[in-house]
Amino acid sequence: METIPPNYSRPIDGTIIDYARPKKLVEKNSTDFFTDHISCSLSDIKILSSKIVGNKVTIEYKYTFRAFNKTSFRWENYGFIQEFTFIKENGNWKIITSGDKKALF
Repeated sequence: METIPPNYSRPIDGTIIDYARPKKLVEKNSTDFFTDHISCSLSDIKILSSKIVGNKVTIEYKYTFRAFNKTSFRWENYGFIQEFTFIKENGNWKIITSGDKKALF
C-alpha cells in the first residue's frame, strides 16, 4: 500500500487528483489542531464497508482519535467515520482521495 507520491497528478472520473492539494490541507489542519493539542493517537480502527469497481476501491471505516488538550489539561476522544479511495496502478495501491469525515460519534 502506498500513499500519494509527490509527483502524482492525473484525472480520474473528471477530477484532477494530485499531491499538492491534500498535502496543503493536511499541513493547515495539523497546524490548527496542534496549536491546542499534543500527544495524539488513533485506536479502534474498524472497516465498515468496502466497494470495489475495476481498479478502484472505496473503504468506509471508523476510528477513535485521542489527544491531550493543552488548554484544559484533559484527554479528549473523538470518534470519526471516514472514507478513503484507492486506485491500483502498475501493481501498487495508491490513495487518491481521503473523503471528508462523514460522522462524529
